[in-house]
Amino acid sequence: MDTTDYSIPIRKSLQGRQLLLGIPSTAVLVLFIIGVLTIYLAQIQIFWGVIALLYIAAKLLTKKDPYLIDIVFYALMYDDVYLP
Repeated sequence: MDTTDYSIPIRKSLQGRQLLLGIPSTAVLVLFIIGVLTIYLAQIQIFWGVIALLYIAAKLLTKKDPYLIDIVFYALMYDDVYLP
């Protein structure tokens, strides 16, 4: 086989996005920060269920499109300002 032959297929797992716990790392970081602030600092123990529900929702949202949560974060963080 020649080294200039680029017809070797690349596995789909190498092309896919790397996810942490099945969701993007930004979402894991946000869930962790919210969890620490509410559960340990504010002493609200019932928030474990809310964190679990948010994690399940994020996992379901990223099942078909792994970039969806990043797109939503980007849309919420940055203004839609167009300069003429």
